[in-house]
Amino acid sequence: MGTIYSETYKIDVAALLGRKASSRAQSEPAFLDFRGLAVKLGTSEQWVRRNIRRTYTRDPIPHLRFGRIIRFVWESPEMQAWIERHKATAGAQKNTLASLRGASYNLKRTEHDDTERRGK
Repeated sequence: MGTIYSETYKIDVAALLGRKASSRAQSEPAFLDFRGLAVKLGTSEQWVRRNIRRTYTRDPIPHLRFGRIIRFVWESPEMQAWIERHKATAGAQKNTLASLRGASYNLKRTEHDDTERRGK
């Protein structure tokens, strides 16, 4: 395994030599770091860092902690369930916020009106 710019690439030497790939290499879960998960989710790395903390959100992103190192497993059932929960609620939250905002939201905020002064 080699690391280039904090991205991890697995090299299957058996496949390069034309041998049958080992079953162990295929069954290993692919761990993602913050940047890798952010790319897969289409968000920023900072957003991922915030959303693993229980103090920030009620439903944190499922993760594994190895001492100070935090990694994510994309194929895990917990991660897929978390993604499905957030797919379902993201659209619902936007619609409810839009419906709570009344028609007065776009009205002028000040009592001073320039058109009245010009007419006098």
